[in-house]
Amino acid sequence: MQSTFNFTDTSSEADDQTAVIALSGASIDTSGTQWRLSATEVLNWDLMPLQQGPILISTEAYFRNFIRRSNPRYVFGQFNWLKACFISASNTATNLNDPTKYDITLFEALHKNLRETVSLGTVSNYLDAYRRWYLWCTDAQCEGFDEEVAAELENRTIGGNLKGAAVLRDDPDEGPLRQVEIEALIAHLHRAGETATLGIELLAAAWLFLAFGTNPKNLILLNEEDLLTTKQADGSFIYELRLPRIKKGHVNERSGFKTRSLVPEIGQLLEQLIEQNARARRLALLEHNPIRFARPLFRREAPKEALLGTDFESDAYRRDNQWFNNALYLIVTTLDLKSAAGGPLHLTPRRLRYTFATRLVQEGASPMELAEALDHTDLQQVMVYFNTRSDVVVRLDKALALRLAPVAQAFMGMLISSASEASRGNDPASRIKFLDRDGLQLKSIGNCGSFGFCGLSAPIACYTCFKFQAWLDAPHEAVLDWLIADRDAHLSRGADPKMTQMHDTTIRAVAQVVLQCQMPRKMEDDR
Repeated sequence: MQSTFNFTDTSSEADDQTAVIALSGASIDTSGTQWRLSATEVLNWDLMPLQQGPILISTEAYFRNFIRRSNPRYVFGQFNWLKACFISASNTATNLNDPTKYDITLFEALHKNLRETVSLGTVSNYLDAYRRWYLWCTDAQCEGFDEEVAAELENRTIGGNLKGAAVLRDDPDEGPLRQVEIEALIAHLHRAGETATLGIELLAAAWLFLAFGTNPKNLILLNEEDLLTTKQADGSFIYELRLPRIKKGHVNERSGFKTRSLVPEIGQLLEQLIEQNARARRLALLEHNPIRFARPLFRREAPKEALLGTDFESDAYRRDNQWFNNALYLIVTTLDLKSAAGGPLHLTPRRLRYTFATRLVQEGASPMELAEALDHTDLQQVMVYFNTRSDVVVRLDKALALRLAPVAQAFMGMLISSASEASRGNDPASRIKFLDRDGLQLKSIGNCGSFGFCGLSAPIACYTCFKFQAWLDAPHEAVLDWLIADRDAHLSRGADPKMTQMHDTTIRAVAQVVLQCQMPRKMEDDR
């Protein structure tokens, strides 16, 4: 599936493209004041009480992004709710075109005014639209939008249908990823790294969002020198990353850092990215003076012309915020990642930050530990994560596993009709066997395409390995029944549900194979 985003370096003027490809595939003209989304829905910007300036520019960018991922009716509703918020705010004598006026005091005044002017049952809809808009503009580093105000808005509990933060209300599109979604994302990133489906830079961005729950700004400010390596006596390396701090009142960027440990796989990936950057510099004859230009980790192919010759010239090669949002979109479309509801996965840096935080809480982190991990100075900002749902899946029967299999997409191998199609079909040692507990017989279920000894437990590890070649007529359903029964037995003995859940990805992978094996039989029966 081809991405609608252009990943080549462009000027800031070219970034403001007015033709937007909607979720339906339609091209939406956003150059004027009438944006037609469908035969019945039109966004009329003449009715929006904003003058030309940073707020209007940010709001237009917000709705261009919204059009890409939502249906016209929903976009139209959000537009009208936000427009009503602006009109209500203007009634409080607020200068809507001044970005500094959009603080928590304005939100409180807006809340009070709406309760007096619209139905109480719909107040939450208006405020939710306002909050989504402010959070997106903050993530996009739009002028005048403040991360501290965004954090306070996110943690506000509002009456009516709105139950507080996206985390607290378990929003399926804005809140933390579900367990099946995060499993699919991680599995596909591993496979993309092994098969070179995604570029090194895209993989590096995704893994850093997952590993640290950072904001895009942290990654934008990273330099190559921030990757720290220490060689051990046994020849292995310890990797660390100095993450630049943001939102801490520093006068200069990169004046404060948090040093985080890196797993070797991510450390090695960042080393590959640095080498790729070096090749690009040599190819373009851009071995420039390091005093003049920083060497950012995430690097543009060409400098931002507007920064050359200014006091900010050293940042001319840094990626911008939109690149990181587009990177996650491209990952979703390239890997065809699905949400738990079945549609395309909505993946943003903020959702991955929520996911990072909720997973830490589930692992037993204290409020102080979570605040340190998120680089928050106020413990109140993290308490919402301690009131959210438990994501430990206690029930996972065969029917549920089969239903979740298309979403999880956990099977990483390939399906073949018989051993004769396997890459090592003539090698008996390549056959993967399963002990059928009913008949106490070893039965072959496929071939291993690797010529090395992996040392992992077969067949449990095989279904999530891209080198596994599963046979079409093998007893995969018996493997699924055994894994489900073994899982239930562990739970009945009082085992830790988190430990039991470790094999849930394999269960979903086997369920996916079962479904794929059933398809040819079903087609034959339908004839």
